[in-house]
Amino acid sequence: MNTPSRLTPALLATPNAVDVLEARDRMGHVSGLVPRQLLMHPIWINPKTASCTSQLHRQWWDPVEMEDGSVVRWKRHTEISNPLGADTTSRTSPHGVLRFMDLDVVMALSHAWLTQGEHIEVSQADLLRWMGYDDLLIAPYDELHSSLQRLQATSIALWDGDERPKNTRVFRIVESAEFVTGPRNMKILEARLSPYWLDALRSGRWQEVDLDAYAHLTRNHRRFGLARVIYAYLTACRTTDGDFSVLKDAIVQRFAPRKPDGKSLRYADHANPKSALVRSMGILREAGVIVASDGLPTHLTGRFVSQGIPRLSDQFRQTRLCTSDIWGQGAAPTLLPSVNETESQPAPVPAAPAAAQPITDPVRLSIALLNRDVRCNKTVFQKAVAKGWSHEQLLHAIAEVFHGYRTGSVQRPGALLATFLRERFPAQYDRPPQAAWDWLRLERPDLPIWGNRATGTNTSRAPANGANGTIPLMPTPNGANGTIPGEPA
Repeated sequence: MNTPSRLTPALLATPNAVDVLEARDRMGHVSGLVPRQLLMHPIWINPKTASCTSQLHRQWWDPVEMEDGSVVRWKRHTEISNPLGADTTSRTSPHGVLRFMDLDVVMALSHAWLTQGEHIEVSQADLLRWMGYDDLLIAPYDELHSSLQRLQATSIALWDGDERPKNTRVFRIVESAEFVTGPRNMKILEARLSPYWLDALRSGRWQEVDLDAYAHLTRNHRRFGLARVIYAYLTACRTTDGDFSVLKDAIVQRFAPRKPDGKSLRYADHANPKSALVRSMGILREAGVIVASDGLPTHLTGRFVSQGIPRLSDQFRQTRLCTSDIWGQGAAPTLLPSVNETESQPAPVPAAPAAAQPITDPVRLSIALLNRDVRCNKTVFQKAVAKGWSHEQLLHAIAEVFHGYRTGSVQRPGALLATFLRERFPAQYDRPPQAAWDWLRLERPDLPIWGNRATGTNTSRAPANGANGTIPLMPTPNGANGTIPGEPA
C-alpha cells in the first residue's frame, strides 16, 4: 500500500488507522483519533461543578446489552484528581477537575497528532479554529492556556468492580504543553501527548471523530458543552455503517445531572425538560449532526449526518508533514473525510498534489533529522535561507543548539534556534565550537553527513581564513581544512 505523505510514523504504528483514514480521504473533512476510554467515561464535568473540587470520584452502573438481548450492569468507577486544587473565583483558573472545554482542546490536539505525530507544534490560532472559534477577537485565550495546564496536571483512574485494583493505571492526557513565540510574534504550542494516549492508539483502542461536526457544535451552541460530550460518546458507539444504537440508560448513568453528593441523580424523571441531558439531546438534533430514528423505547438509535455541516477551512489544514517540507518541497496532505456521506453530495476531488521530492543532499537531510528533536518551525528555515544562510551554516547552528539541548543548558531549543537565526546574519556565523561538533559526531553517527563518501578537498568552499570573502563551512573532526568530512573534491 502506498502511504500518503501526511501519514506520520506514529500513525503508521496505529492498527487499522491507515485503512480507515485512507478510505475517507476523498471527501476532505477533518478528523481526529482519540482513545475510546476518554469518550466512554464521564470524565468531562460541568464547569460550575468542576471548579468547586480538585478531586472527583464517580461510581456508576453501566448497562451493557448482551447478544441474547439481556442487559448486564457493570459497576464502574471514574476518579479525577488535580493537585493544583480548586478555585471558584475565576473561570480562567487551571484549578479544578476536567470540564467541557478541556474536551474541545483534546479534540484539537487529536487532529494535531494525526497530522504531526508525537511532537505537536501548532499555532494558537489554528488550535482555536479547530476547536470551532472562528472569531479570534473573542476567542477564549486565557481559558485555552488554563485548559492545557489542567490537562497536564490532572490524573485519571478508571476501574471496574467494588475495590480498586492495586495495579490500576493512573494517567494524564497531556505530557507537556508550552506556548512559545514564533515568527511575527505568533504564539506556537509545543506539546506532547501522554504515553497513555499513545499506548491506546497503538493497541487499537482509538476512535475516529468528525471534527467538522464537533466544531460546528462549538461554534453554534457553545454554552451546551454537554451536547459535545454526548456527541463524542455516540461517536464511540458508531458502527461500521455509520449508525449508532445505545441504551438510553447508559447515557443517563454517564451524563445525567447529579446532586452535590455525586451519587444520586438530580431528576427522577429522565425526560424532565429542565434537565441538561434533555436539552443537550435536543441541541444535537437541532444542529443537524445526528438524526434519531424510531426504535425500541429503551434505545437511542440514529445515524450521523454530515450534509450541510460547514467544513473547517482548508487553509488551516494544509500542514506539510514529510521531512523535506522545511525546505518548502513537501506534498500537501490529503484532506480528511466526513463521518458519513451516505446522504451527502461528494465534494469535488482536489487535484492530486505533486509528489514530494525526497531529500538527497546529506546536509539538508541531516538538518531535517536533527530538527525532529529541536522542533523549530519550518518557516524559520525558509526565512533564514532567503536571508542568505547556507545549508551548511544552518546545520552548524542547529548542531550547536542540539548540543546545548542534549547537555541540559538549553530548555527550549526550537525557540532558541529561531531567535538565533532571526537576530544574527550569515556573515557573523562561522561554525559551532569544535567540542559541539565532535560531540555531535559521537552522539548522532546516523546523520548522512558522516556517510561513506570518498575523501578529498572541497574546492567549491573557501579556505578556513575566508580569503575570498565567504565563510568556512563544515569542519572535519579535527577542524583542519573546513570541508565536509569525506566530501569529494
